[in-house]
Amino acid sequence: MVAPGLRFKQFKNQWASNKLEALVDSIQSGKSKDRAEDGKFPLFGSTGAIGMTNAPEYSGIAILIARVGANAGSKYLVDGNYSVTDNTLILRLKGGNDYDFFSNLLEYRKLNKLTFGSGQPLVTGGLLKQLEIKSPDPIEQTKIANFLTAIDAKISQLTKKYELLTSYKKGVTQKIFSQELRFKDDDGREFAEWKCEKLSKLAKIYDGTHMTPDYKELGIPFYSVEHLTSDNFQDTKYISEDVFKKENERVRLERGDILMTRIGDIGTSKYIDWEVNASFYVSLALIKSKNISTKYLTHFIRSYFFQKELYERTIHVAFPKKINLGEIGECQVLTPVEEEQTKIANFLTAIDDKITNVKSQLEAAKEYKQGLLQQMFV
Repeated sequence: MVAPGLRFKQFKNQWASNKLEALVDSIQSGKSKDRAEDGKFPLFGSTGAIGMTNAPEYSGIAILIARVGANAGSKYLVDGNYSVTDNTLILRLKGGNDYDFFSNLLEYRKLNKLTFGSGQPLVTGGLLKQLEIKSPDPIEQTKIANFLTAIDAKISQLTKKYELLTSYKKGVTQKIFSQELRFKDDDGREFAEWKCEKLSKLAKIYDGTHMTPDYKELGIPFYSVEHLTSDNFQDTKYISEDVFKKENERVRLERGDILMTRIGDIGTSKYIDWEVNASFYVSLALIKSKNISTKYLTHFIRSYFFQKELYERTIHVAFPKKINLGEIGECQVLTPVEEEQTKIANFLTAIDDKITNVKSQLEAAKEYKQGLLQQMFV
């Protein structure tokens, strides 16, 4: 029986098995097209809408598939009047087939697995045409598509909310640290003027072990750059208890510290808000505040002002690029009085909490949809 594991009860027929070429009218490449600042029609490329044009080349609904590059195999639906660049394929279905259904079906089939070539990944129309497809009759296609479209709408809503919150956080952070936006004390009075001090005066800065560890299957977690860039400290490599104890004689990770990347990736930071029992590699800097709010300092490290100075002090000709501990310590930190530091930190942390919550909802919705795709398609 060719049918999915999860199915609407009213449908009993087997799904048909065909090559994709039997279900499409055409798969063609777009055309090179000049952009126009005053254009009225969207120009689509491998990453979505990339500009506007004055004269659309195509009209009607189609599935666009990135043909070449890092996004090769990714797809999205378009409709209306538009143009398409030559690094993108245009797929048009035969009458009766549901575009939303086939868009989800192609997502399930993970077209990026069809790509070839190491320098510039490529997927061709010829490869797509030979793809074995299992699909139901148009009525069931539409039923499935309508169900998944409601989930896509939720994902789109959460994505927009996440982007708006992230943009708001960026904008308000800029205003706070440029002192365009100032807080007042509990009696409504202005706080004192801010000072500017080197980070080395406000915190102690360490790097991690310079020795590549002998990793163990189990033991003490060992952090490196990818843990900060992915914001995932659960999936780690491990070192022995003996190595951990020896490293702790020099420097110890503690709750309330800040970790920051300094080799390869520069300036990604993480405030340690959990009881930590781990060690870390030389590619990270550990910042222990002395006389400044750690949460405030974490937010300032992420600001444009601090990141700009980190960039200027980074050794870009090194491979991988890096910044020395001494240069990190030379970076300037704007320091309000303690009470204003707390107000700023609490305000920005509250926004971060909202962003984290929405991001979790978004990831859960995407995982839910992927689970449905696995059960509703074959």
